[in-house]
Amino acid sequence: MKHNKPEVLLAVLIDIPPEDAAIVLNYEDAVLPLLNRHGGRLQRRLRAVDQSAELHIISFDSREGHEAFATDPSRLQLMRLLQGRLLRQRVFEVTESAVNHGTSERFGGDLPKGETR
Repeated sequence: MKHNKPEVLLAVLIDIPPEDAAIVLNYEDAVLPLLNRHGGRLQRRLRAVDQSAELHIISFDSREGHEAFATDPSRLQLMRLLQGRLLRQRVFEVTESAVNHGTSERFGGDLPKGETR
């Protein structure tokens, strides 16, 4: 009997100081491809219009895969690019919210761009 381990879903919010933007973005471009080694996938990579932050939605097939990515020697080597930088990175383990299902119907459809309720 095969047991499916639950997928690990992460939201990673990275603040990018303007003076370090090029270094941080080069690091992210180099480290994100390492996800595949550990059953990880970059689901979305979103950047603030003003370039001040990035939001990554990342999934792993298992918690072990996430842990292996966190300790991957190649990733640790690349982290040297960030030495001396005061970066704020917040990692949240997330799950699909039941509220998301049918949200547009429940709250009156899609809002025009730029409007909030």
